[in-house]
Amino acid sequence: MNEINLQDETLNINATASYALSMQAGLDGFSYCILDSSRNKYIAIRHIPFFFEEFNSEAFSEKIISIIDADEYLCCKYKSVRFVFNTTKYTLVPEPLFDKEQMKLFLSFNHELNDTEALHSNNIRNADAHIIFSLPYPLVEAVYMRFPNSKLYHSSIPFIESNLIRFKFKGNKSKVLAHANSMYFDLIVINSSGMQLYNSFSYKNADDLVYYIMYIYDQLKLNPEEADILLSGILTKNSEAHLKLKRFIRNIIFDKHNDQFQYSYIFNDVPSGMFTNLVNLYKCE
Repeated sequence: MNEINLQDETLNINATASYALSMQAGLDGFSYCILDSSRNKYIAIRHIPFFFEEFNSEAFSEKIISIIDADEYLCCKYKSVRFVFNTTKYTLVPEPLFDKEQMKLFLSFNHELNDTEALHSNNIRNADAHIIFSLPYPLVEAVYMRFPNSKLYHSSIPFIESNLIRFKFKGNKSKVLAHANSMYFDLIVINSSGMQLYNSFSYKNADDLVYYIMYIYDQLKLNPEEADILLSGILTKNSEAHLKLKRFIRNIIFDKHNDQFQYSYIFNDVPSGMFTNLVNLYKCE
């Protein structure tokens, strides 16, 4: 993905105290968007691509911090600040089992942890569950130093919450949703009673991605003639993965901008499903 830096002419650097800032960071880039909350309208978006093949806590933190400090709009005060992290180092815990004092134990069941990581959790209100995830200490400290009122989220939160609100209790058909980054993708299956599955899959090429999606269809006995799939992130109509999925799944839909917001004309130049998690972050508690 190329760099994106778009601003509406109504964006006023002296009025940021009335704006909402949402930021997103992962191994393949950093993004942010600005919402004029008085008009419920997005008026700026920026994406800076980079690539870390392997996670290095210090180098990754330094990269994000340098981007923030070099951007004049990220040196301002905002009415609200939300920061979402794309990471596969997480675990999902049902509400009845969740204990904040045991987060390290829960996460260590599935992942190796070290002393440079800070543990955080988010409540998935519409799924009666919690996400526990880890972040590099230097980055967490830097974010709180620059944005004392900021809230930290795992990327699953806007993805799961927004789609449960959209599709839970909406018809009898299961809905499959896949949101892809450059190194992994998240997948949710939602049926009439709620979230049936949520998981993340690492992939190297389109064949991997298609394999994992069709594996889930097979395991959950979903009929590809009936169960729609909604794609977002870097998955576009021209992507190789989409062209291959068309061979197996009848109805493939591409996500659009959330119609609960208004958007400056600048968003006409942004693929509508590319930044769904970033845009929907504002609705997260």
